[in-house]
Amino acid sequence: MESSPEHLAVTSSGGTTTVRVIGDLDLHARAEAEQLIHQVECDGVDDLILDLKRLGFIDSTGVSALLSLAHTVRKRYGRVRLRNAPERALFLLDVRGGMGMFDDRGKRSA
Repeated sequence: MESSPEHLAVTSSGGTTTVRVIGDLDLHARAEAEQLIHQVECDGVDDLILDLKRLGFIDSTGVSALLSLAHTVRKRYGRVRLRNAPERALFLLDVRGGMGMFDDRGKRSA
């Protein structure tokens, strides 16, 4: 699975899939996020990193997309990790009760 659409860049290496969010993750990115969720499910991804370093803005639609991705992987007993999550994203995920979906709550990469 490799792609570089407008808002989500996906790479796979060594059994780990990394999704890099680029720019805004909002209503305008919804179709792209839904396509990615479907692809993650079809590909049987069980080790996912969500890198939010280049996230510009996130709204409730974006939070829902992140939680749906996490749920898709976790239902196969997979692992989902957040990287470089900005405070706003962490706050919104926490408000939605979704922080427990992630194995390491938004660590900053070195």
